[in-house]
Amino acid sequence: MTTQMRLIATIFVHRAIFEKENFDKLSDKEVSSAMDYYHSIIAYFNSLKEVGKTDAQFYTEFTKYTRRLFKRVLRYSDMLECYYCYDSSFNKSELTGRLTGAEVVDQLSTVSQKWDAENRLPHKESTNSDVWVKGSTPPDLILATNMISVGLDVNRFNTILMNSMPRNMAEYIQASSRVARDKSGLVIT
Repeated sequence: MTTQMRLIATIFVHRAIFEKENFDKLSDKEVSSAMDYYHSIIAYFNSLKEVGKTDAQFYTEFTKYTRRLFKRVLRYSDMLECYYCYDSSFNKSELTGRLTGAEVVDQLSTVSQKWDAENRLPHKESTNSDVWVKGSTPPDLILATNMISVGLDVNRFNTILMNSMPRNMAEYIQASSRVARDKSGLVIT
């Protein structure tokens, strides 16, 4: 569990480094596309018990490791700390058998949301409106079980962390092939 949280924290800090280096180009199509493709990480588990353990520790352990790495590597730069170091800045989702059918549909629409530099921060609803809308991003971490193995085709997924090997090779191939549909991806086993 500790290794998994540290790996995810390391990936998130590298995402922050990429964002910092390309901050003035976030609206460019190429940079925005890269942020979208690598924003969410799928954490694949063999059992609901493992999902429950990770879910319970996410906001404590994960935040602790991310904060520690962020302070060592980026040292409070350019206000990015508020996006990467506090519980409320992280957004997780779940695609497991613990959800009902309606909840699965809601989660699929949530995880399919594109990362957009314009929508990340609070913004006005339209140019003529005085109504402000809260900023939103896709989930940072998606907890998943074998539910994702068949039929989940979200092009923006490019990183998956396989927590212990699936029970058979076909399941491993199916689950790990959920990433890198359009661009090169990363499968960590």
